[in-house]
Amino acid sequence: MNKRMWSASTVLKNWTVWKSRTTDNLSQVRYRWTSRGFQQPDMSLIRFSLGLFFLVTCSHAADISSEVSVQQRMVGTNTNQEYFLIEHKSGAADRARGLILILPGGTGSADFLPFCANVLAVYGFPEDFVAAQLIAPQWSTKKNRVVWPSKIFPDRRSKFSSEQFLAAVIKDVCSSRNIDGRFIFTLGWSSSGHVLYSASISDPNVRGSIIVMSRFLRKRLGNLDQAAGKNYFLYHSPEDRVCPFSEAQLAERILKEHGANVKLVSYRGGHGYVPNIFYCDRIKEGILWLMKINTQPKGGASERLPISSETNRTSATDLRRR
Repeated sequence: MNKRMWSASTVLKNWTVWKSRTTDNLSQVRYRWTSRGFQQPDMSLIRFSLGLFFLVTCSHAADISSEVSVQQRMVGTNTNQEYFLIEHKSGAADRARGLILILPGGTGSADFLPFCANVLAVYGFPEDFVAAQLIAPQWSTKKNRVVWPSKIFPDRRSKFSSEQFLAAVIKDVCSSRNIDGRFIFTLGWSSSGHVLYSASISDPNVRGSIIVMSRFLRKRLGNLDQAAGKNYFLYHSPEDRVCPFSEAQLAERILKEHGANVKLVSYRGGHGYVPNIFYCDRIKEGILWLMKINTQPKGGASERLPISSETNRTSATDLRRR
């Protein structure tokens, strides 16, 4: 395992400025779903949005919220398997902690670190959780590449599947941190959602999946008998025009029919982490819901574990304060 330490200071306001300037642009990006998976017909909007991101944060590229620490790590000597290990400084390192594995949507690149560390980790993850943000290997520079090649959406240019990458990171983190195996969860959105569905039924170490604004293609997943006893928190907007909300509803129904615990929570605004929907609150509630399920006796009624409505204003308050 190789690692690089990142400096610590508060730059959440930079992310807030970037997000407010680019949300409209990013929400216009449309992914085509073909036999090769998510393909990007036009990268100009993404380039423009990332350009704004660098204008705002380039001079602070190594700045991370003072509430977390970040290490850039590599699985063994494999330069194609890099990730960021994100930890709350207030978390008790001597106790067993949970693990959230983040597969960012879009390009899945390292540029998502400010969002994953300064927003999701600080506001969306409990302090007794470690987060690992995987960096999508760039097997091709073509705009229509499969960002996260998987068993159900392979890419002949990739040297390993995203499920294998995920499993390797779990093993690497568990070798250096005290991780409670009951609380190993995945989080992904849009272009990475298919990986999470696939890994949930193929990797016994994954005990819960938080899948946001993603496609669910039943036929590609094959036999879902292994979904029995698995746990899914789905977060999706009925106004999503990129990844249809109807597929999240289908996932809820089909997975439940195969014995899985599923909670589908909706939000307003369409595709993306839309401002003022308090997604960090919902994600944290999803994590706590998954934790309760994994501490219940088998057969416990997951429907008795409620998710709050969109009234908690913690995220919005904290973002303005920062």
